[in-house]
This record gives sequence, structure tokens and C-alpha cells, in this order.
Amino acid sequence: ASKGKVTAEYKQRASLPLTSADGVLAEAIRKKGPVIIPDIHDKRAPHTFIYRKEALAQGWRSFMAVPMLGREGEPIG
Repeated sequence: ASKGKVTAEYKQRASLPLTSADGVLAEAIRKKGPVIIPDIHDKRAPHTFIYRKEALAQGWRSFMAVPMLGREGEPIG
């Protein structure tokens, strides 16, 4: 895998429908704001990060989820 680039396989796995168990992505949508994991190597991070293994394989060190909000502030993605 090429470091710093998102592979098609990762995009496919990361675009699955969200449930409350999906951790950081679902949390960003629920709180309607960004959620940041400064060090994905730290398994003690307070957020569930279900893509940790894949992100580490990509060479990532941190992760940020930012929800898209509609005009009325409702999460749309």
C-alpha cells in the first residue's frame, strides 16, 4: 500500500452504513461536530475506531471525522 493515499478497498470498507457501534464516525454525526483522534496508535483513546488496523496499514497517525450538516443543522452525511 502506498503511504498517505486512500485505497479503493479502504474507501469501500469505510463507507458502510453507520450504526451507534461505529464509534468515531457515528459520534461526529451524533454530536454534529468534528471528532479527532490525535494518535490512532494509542488504543486507550476514548473513541471506538473500528478502522484502526486499516488506517495503520495506510501509515496514518491520526484521524478526524467531520459530519456534513444541512441548512437546518441536521446531519446529512
